[in-house]
Amino acid sequence: MTKSVPLQEVENVDGRGERRLWQRLQREIPAVLCISLLLAVVVKTFLLQVFYIPSPSMTPHLLINDRVLVSKLSYISDGPQPGDVIVFDSPLVEHVEEPIPQKIARNLKEIVGLQHPHLHLIKRVVAVEGDSVEFRDGRLLVNGIPRAEPYLAEGSWIEDMAAQEVPRAHLWVMGDNRNHSKDSRWFGPISTDWVIGKVVLRLWPVTR
Repeated sequence: MTKSVPLQEVENVDGRGERRLWQRLQREIPAVLCISLLLAVVVKTFLLQVFYIPSPSMTPHLLINDRVLVSKLSYISDGPQPGDVIVFDSPLVEHVEEPIPQKIARNLKEIVGLQHPHLHLIKRVVAVEGDSVEFRDGRLLVNGIPRAEPYLAEGSWIEDMAAQEVPRAHLWVMGDNRNHSKDSRWFGPISTDWVIGKVVLRLWPVTR
């Protein structure tokens, strides 16, 4: 025969269970948040980072306010290649070698909103070290050969420029919308040390 349990006793048992659950959550939630924050910092520092497009320099391929995913592992074994779309530290700001602990601390501050993100640019690689870059009759020539560029915005035009050789460990980068892009024509070749990573996916908008 099953023994009945008084209603008051059941309520007490349920109340103790709820208190124990709440006490456990109070202990575990801070730990979960700390672990999540640590993982976010590690991912942002070493693996992947999301960037948004602030200007029309890469239209029609990338539009203003698009979100792109950048892989920081793409160039571990090999450097950027012509045609790659990359994100890099802007040559328009001072570059200081950043130790790993300082980089981690900066990314942590950026994630929690205590520091503004570094100024970055997004462009397409059109030539690498040792290549000769020339502009003639509105076209890009690499090593004297006209480069096919199906990604260019309609009406893009390049002013003539005598051939220049890309230095060792540098890249020549340009926007797809040549009429509205400040790129290597303005600031010259960029160091490969400034490269953050390669654009591997457009996350937003999902319709594109």
